[in-house]
Amino acid sequence: NVCISQRAFLCGGNHDYRDISFKYLNGPIKIESGSWVGAQSFIGPNVILRKGCVVVAGSIVSKEMPADMVCGGNPCKPLKSRWKE
Repeated sequence: NVCISQRAFLCGGNHDYRDISFKYLNGPIKIESGSWVGAQSFIGPNVILRKGCVVVAGSIVSKEMPADMVCGGNPCKPLKSRWKE
């Protein structure tokens, strides 16, 4: 019960820029029920989108986003409740 819109990029890997060999780092991405990832958004490793979270198109998400919130930007942050005007 999740929507991943067109050209969204879910990236479970990264590199350690402090290591001369750019050691590969990875982490899970968890997207809970009722969430929506907008078009052309980037979701990085170790991110959790809590139940009902909406990520606005083009956002860059690098940390956990709360339940039932519309979140957006670069870096992504909670903007308003999903259910209240």
